[in-house]
Amino acid sequence: MENTHISAVPPLPPQSEPHSAPAMSPEQLHADMNTIRSVLSSGSADQGPHRVIIAGSNIFCGFILVIAIPFILLGFLMVLASPFFLAGWGLLKNRSWGATAAVVAAVLNLMNIPFGTAFSIYTFWALTKDKLKTPKSSD
Repeated sequence: MENTHISAVPPLPPQSEPHSAPAMSPEQLHADMNTIRSVLSSGSADQGPHRVIIAGSNIFCGFILVIAIPFILLGFLMVLASPFFLAGWGLLKNRSWGATAAVVAAVLNLMNIPFGTAFSIYTFWALTKDKLKTPKSSD
């Protein structure tokens, strides 16, 4: 089989002399240099409203984060604190699930070095030595 190549651009004919670019006139050089200077020295007024829109959007997004972070942090801390509240409530009200909630809270409290770890060890000790008696009725 013969390789056929379809091309949209016809091949250039061979040139006998090397091709040189035509010389630029001083007026054209001066006009090009003025164009380059004007592009490099253009201020924000020449760039339209985009710079102001992007700057304002960034400031707005930063402001939203500053406002939202305390609420997000508060929600995270409420979720993190709920096992401790449930464990305390369950143990004070002698609920059957109080000891289980205390174990969950103790596991989470292991990360709070040194006092949380010590309290967790105390909780595990009290639960294994039957110091915390669970009621016989289930709620």
